[in-house]
Amino acid sequence: MLLNRSCRVLPALSAVFWGIIALIAPYGAVAAEAPPRSNAELVIGFPPIPEIEAARLAFDRFKKLEVGEMFIAIIEHGSDMGPGTGWFHPTLSRYDWNWLAKRCGVDPSAAIPRDKFPGSDKAFDRLDRDHDGLIKPDDFDWSESSPYLERFYMENMRFRMIDSNSNGQVSSIEWARFFQRAAKGKSFLTPDDLREAFTPRPAPAADPKQAAASEGPSRAVLLKGLAEGEVGSWFEGPKLNDKAPDFTLTTHDGKEQITMSQFRRDKPIVLVFGSFT
Repeated sequence: MLLNRSCRVLPALSAVFWGIIALIAPYGAVAAEAPPRSNAELVIGFPPIPEIEAARLAFDRFKKLEVGEMFIAIIEHGSDMGPGTGWFHPTLSRYDWNWLAKRCGVDPSAAIPRDKFPGSDKAFDRLDRDHDGLIKPDDFDWSESSPYLERFYMENMRFRMIDSNSNGQVSSIEWARFFQRAAKGKSFLTPDDLREAFTPRPAPAADPKQAAASEGPSRAVLLKGLAEGEVGSWFEGPKLNDKAPDFTLTTHDGKEQITMSQFRRDKPIVLVFGSFT
């Protein structure tokens, strides 16, 4: 088992090593006191070094893998990874805007009115995020630059400021307490009162020792997790529209085993992966 794992991991680590060499080699060559090239040499160029070219190709292939993406993200960002780095890609779905436009017989560059939508009013209203009576490509934009998401995050922040017990509901008592804090003894609220109430106060300067202790895991810890398959997989999973691989797992009580293929033809299957610690 250990030998098999080593045979899988060592080639990948070798690719990383040669990839790093390939990246730093040109800079080392510039830093060295190399003799000036003649005009003929500048035009013709030096012949490529096979080892360096092989390293570049290996690194290009490696950084397209999930484990390669995470390796680069760890080196560049450490624990400050987020959307657009590492394995944090946008969600993929076969039911996107183009699919819906085709289903409704509408050109993807246009919008879908209610009379072209075959679903219910409730479904239409849910998809029409800005409630302008049309379903447009913008309604399917869930990127970080989406104006809808910016408003959504801001509204959630304001709601949490009023929801003092964090139960997902604002009671009349919580609303009255918020009014009293914002009004500061007055019987009314002004726009300035609301702006001040909803403006987060800057956090006090933290003790450097406490700040260091509260930071995320170090690059060394993340790289160790990467080598052990905890932060990025060494093996690529199925792509969109690929058939999910079959597997057998033991139930939590250890009394029986469940194989996914036994349910494949009977009912739809939803696989949920995540941390439940």
